[in-house]
Amino acid sequence: KPAGDGTYTSRSQLRPRVLFSKLDLLAPGGKQPMNCDLILCRNVIIYFTDEAKAGVQQMLVRSLRPGGVLLFDFWYGPAVLRDPPAVRVRRLESGGTRITRISEPALFMESNTVRVDFEMFVERAGHCSKVEESHWMRYLFVPELDRFFADSGFEREAFLAWRKTEAPSVDDWYACVVARRTGSGLA
Repeated sequence: KPAGDGTYTSRSQLRPRVLFSKLDLLAPGGKQPMNCDLILCRNVIIYFTDEAKAGVQQMLVRSLRPGGVLLFDFWYGPAVLRDPPAVRVRRLESGGTRITRISEPALFMESNTVRVDFEMFVERAGHCSKVEESHWMRYLFVPELDRFFADSGFEREAFLAWRKTEAPSVDDWYACVVARRTGSGLA
């Protein structure tokens, strides 16, 4: 139920059955939940290579009980190709600090990936520092998702534009999918 501050609280009878945890999905032999009813992966799948995605796929199958639900979001391939990523500049100023972030993407269609190079400038008290980093992100297509689910023993139940109740169009970069574990899959 809503707590009034943008958060939620669970009913007291459900609380002992709810587990929220952060996991390193790529750590071999790391902490792994078992017999979960629901796994939410927000901003996760888009960062993995095919090899890493295969390991995560196996972990998800092992972690969800039969009938369990997986929900994850991703960049929707048709929209990414229709409206390719572009250079963006964002500025934020607060309390005497000014931050400027420049994002420069490069699209690699042969691997369905985008590399985004970031430059961040932090100006404070007459000093400026610069931070640089790169992120590789992957965009997905429906046949690829369905193959992932079929190989893993999942059935796709919903395919939606992010925060909408209909399927994504070529105007929706962000999408999410809900799938139910139906079989043993890769485990």
